[in-house]
Amino acid sequence: MRQTSILLGFFKKLNYYYLFDYKYFAQKCKEITFKVLTLKFH
Repeated sequence: MRQTSILLGFFKKLNYYYLFDYKYFAQKCKEITFKVLTLKFH
């Protein structure tokens, strides 16, 4: 039972980092998309 709670805590931590990384990733995607679009239309 103790091992399960450790695993659960690990996944919660992982999920938190994943959400943080996802925000960063989304921001980077927007920047890249914007650059690509500006290059296309110039």
